[in-house]
Amino acid sequence: PSSLRQFVRELSIALVNNERGQVTLRISRAVTMNFMLEELISVGQVVFLCLLQFGAFLVGKAIWQKNASNLPPGPWGIPIIATAYRSEEYLFTSVSDDHDECFICRQPISCTDFALLLSGLFPPEKKVISGKFFFQVASRTLGLTSACFRVGRNPHVDFTRMADKYGDVFSLMLGNRLVVVLNGLNVIQETIIKHPTVFAGRPQLHTFNLANPHGNSLTVGDYTPNWRLSRKMMVAAVHNFAKNTSTLEKKLLKESERLVCCLKQQKDKAFDVRITLKFAIANIIFNALFGINRSYDDPDLRRLLELADNYREAVHGSSHIDFMPFLKHLPNRALKKLVLAIKEVSSATKKMFLKNKETYTNGRVRNIADGFIDVLEKEAMKEKENGQNNDDTQVEMAPLLNDEQIVHVLSELFGASLDTSSITIYWGLAYLIKHPEIQSQLQDELDNAIGRDRLPTLTDIPSLPLLQATVYELLRVTSVAPLAIPHSTTTETTIRDFTIPKDTMVFVNLWSLHRDPAIWEDPEVFNPRRFLNDAGELIDPKTFGGFLPFSGGRRRCPGESLALKTLPVLLASLIHSFRFSQDGLPAEYQGINVEGHFGLTLMPEKFYTLIEERN
Repeated sequence: PSSLRQFVRELSIALVNNERGQVTLRISRAVTMNFMLEELISVGQVVFLCLLQFGAFLVGKAIWQKNASNLPPGPWGIPIIATAYRSEEYLFTSVSDDHDECFICRQPISCTDFALLLSGLFPPEKKVISGKFFFQVASRTLGLTSACFRVGRNPHVDFTRMADKYGDVFSLMLGNRLVVVLNGLNVIQETIIKHPTVFAGRPQLHTFNLANPHGNSLTVGDYTPNWRLSRKMMVAAVHNFAKNTSTLEKKLLKESERLVCCLKQQKDKAFDVRITLKFAIANIIFNALFGINRSYDDPDLRRLLELADNYREAVHGSSHIDFMPFLKHLPNRALKKLVLAIKEVSSATKKMFLKNKETYTNGRVRNIADGFIDVLEKEAMKEKENGQNNDDTQVEMAPLLNDEQIVHVLSELFGASLDTSSITIYWGLAYLIKHPEIQSQLQDELDNAIGRDRLPTLTDIPSLPLLQATVYELLRVTSVAPLAIPHSTTTETTIRDFTIPKDTMVFVNLWSLHRDPAIWEDPEVFNPRRFLNDAGELIDPKTFGGFLPFSGGRRRCPGESLALKTLPVLLASLIHSFRFSQDGLPAEYQGINVEGHFGLTLMPEKFYTLIEERN
């Protein structure tokens, strides 16, 4: 009825314009139904609507069972009629309590069946699922709320649990989008490792398109010839810079000294080191990218960190649109914040890049921006010398020589490195506070190897096996990107006799890999010594097979080499200079939760520590 459509419209607008954006909608079922029955629709219309939806569900399930047996099994959605009583369940998409822009945020289901649960009435877009699979997949959405309600705030944990029931390869409908989830060592090796190009695509998501307006993105851009060449250049540029140990060592030492000096001002009191760590990591990244140093109170640096936070929150707060695309037609301030953050960060990055380019000298690589230019020039020269500089080559190379594309890639490298590196160090302090015996052992190793007269440097790291093992264990146990960035199949493929359609969204559950008891003894326990042999020597983590903190295949993180040099130096400097604990803190500052908060990355809950300077 038109009255019901008007109610849905008004309810949707109210959700968007909620002052706090929490969208709790804790309207009691009785009040809501009474309002709807008296003001909008009759009892007979409600009963008819419910029967129609339930009938659609039965028809859809019958079609699926008859025609879609070649797709992976998985949990079904819930019939819309069955959700009215589930007033305290939560949607898959959730963000921090202080986020004020999210359309769906910790929202109870109750009677929002008539608004947000409309995903069960919308089939998947044909451009997403094509050909013979469209009808099969569409049948799985009829009369359903999708499987969103079977997934909680930590989807990586729920997916691992689902794998126990449905197998290491399973599928589910999130909104009106078919998703395949890969779990465990064998399946992940069979897919992204052995067949990397098949799973190298990126899904066509609304937030991805906003973050990649010109097709320059290495992070969310699809698998194309230009993407492959651009990635090749970026990996070479990062490698060329990272292999210059003396230059990188000086940059890391300088920032370590600044970080230690800053924390000395916060000693002997409850302090949250998260923001300070972000400043340190941001400075290291800017120094690596452009040779720029900024003070922690620099307004430009603070603004960039604010924009990075806005970007992360906006993407996560808008992710429901990727699974219910019809919501993109509703006003959403989070999307505006996302676009604004991208433009402003790109503008700031462009200024730094152009200023750096003015002082660039051929063959002299001072930073990653120089390395990128140097690699591109050498590649162009190589093509010319080999006589391959034909029209096709010019078409492929031209975009890579464009400053706008280089700036976009460097902006992404900044954002990705900032989040993952600062969060990993923050996780490290959390675990070392919970395990003071490991913290003491690390301090003993540092004191014996380098003494107390100076800070650790990059050159010292090979002589610190327990420190390296601790970093590896942090990367394993935290899995800061537990589901990585969603992959997409570039062609129709088969996994264990299951057929996966082309352009299917694929989640690679790295969390399941790093918590697999078949690979790791006591996987829930934080134990750095699992990476040491009986003689105390470091074991190459590759020997475990199930160690992919930087993902794998064609989408492996290009900043891996830089991260593995930065993380141990910063962590060593902190542990060498201070003792971190919660001893003596007031009760309100006690406690550390290591379950994590799922978003673009798996972040630890905020915690406080007492910083005691070591003599």
